[in-house]
Amino acid sequence: MDASEILVVILSVALAVLLVLAIILAYHLIKISIALRQISQKTAQVVNNVEQASHLLKNSAVPVAMSRLIANMIDNFKTKRHRKEEKDEKK
Repeated sequence: MDASEILVVILSVALAVLLVLAIILAYHLIKISIALRQISQKTAQVVNNVEQASHLLKNSAVPVAMSRLIANMIDNFKTKRHRKEEKDEKK
């Protein structure tokens, strides 16, 4: 065996090793891309759920605020009426 044949064997072995490493790398990159796709889909679902929840809260915020305002007005009316009755009793 002369030097050129040894060099061809060494290069073919190196090429085979690099080919196997490239196949393994491609396999892992495909797995990572699938995992990233699943994560992005779940993230999109979470964003959609948050949007729906915020829309629901936005729509229910006005009635809640109005009911709170009405409750405060009723409490103020009762308090003023009670104070007036107490003043009348003291006289």
